[in-house]
Amino acid sequence: MHVERIELELESLMARLERQELHPRGDTSRPGGWDEQRQQRFIDTILREWCVPEIHIAADPADPDVGEVVLDGAQRLLTLLRFFRDELPCSGEQAPGHDEVRRLDGLRFSDLPGDVQRRVRRFRMTVVVLSDYRPAELRELLDRLRPSDEPDIPVPSPRAPTHRSPVSPEPIYDQVSAWFADLSEFRALSEASGDAVAWSSPADAGQAAAEAAVEPDGADLAGVTAAGLPQREPRALLVPGAVPPPAGGALSFGAPGASPHEVAERLASYRDGVTEGSGEERTDDVSPHPMFDDGGAPQSR
Repeated sequence: MHVERIELELESLMARLERQELHPRGDTSRPGGWDEQRQQRFIDTILREWCVPEIHIAADPADPDVGEVVLDGAQRLLTLLRFFRDELPCSGEQAPGHDEVRRLDGLRFSDLPGDVQRRVRRFRMTVVVLSDYRPAELRELLDRLRPSDEPDIPVPSPRAPTHRSPVSPEPIYDQVSAWFADLSEFRALSEASGDAVAWSSPADAGQAAAEAAVEPDGADLAGVTAAGLPQREPRALLVPGAVPPPAGGALSFGAPGASPHEVAERLASYRDGVTEGSGEERTDDVSPHPMFDDGGAPQSR
């Protein structure tokens, strides 16, 4: 069997169909088992300029002058013929969404913009031409083109990385991301058990009080002034968990105040340390500053 592959533009294929040089199996006025939705999906593939399967044709050995018979791809050709005859409108709502295709929704071929029509007419399909074959070879080829026991190839869907990935450099981040990305198992388990998940925390009371304090109802008001201005009671809106007021009454910060003499001694020690660090010697003829006089308390000015 001789196999030849050629690429033909759709315009050329449609012309050969109109001249009855190609003979799809079945009634050309009612395309076989493809419904309109599947036909529109195939036209959407052409409009997106995606790849389409090959078409297999063969010359009739009984009468080569009649033309060629479409062995595989008849539904594709009949769908294209309906589209070129304005019998099949475009469907712009095919997934995934595409703005350019969406604008063509409901249009027939003659209604399409000129550049889109040219792009469709010049779209190339691969045609496999079979010749010099034996009937047994042709039957075997058709069986291999349409295997009935071959399982479908699963299409991988993008998922968040999981902590089970051995090459992930951030396993903790991947684990948390996967947990947030897919909670279907958790939801299914909750619905099956019928138990509502109740979350509680010791801070719930404070949260409720804080939410109630957002819109006070006037309980924090201690009256009004003589001028009519509202007075508020301090700490009336404190929520549980706030810092309690001190037990001793007035607030005090730091240690009790030191005497002036202690402060003078402290500063004098700082001065001696700076002098020693700079390598200078202290001389007795240098009059000390009144603040650092060792003879008594600092003089007040």
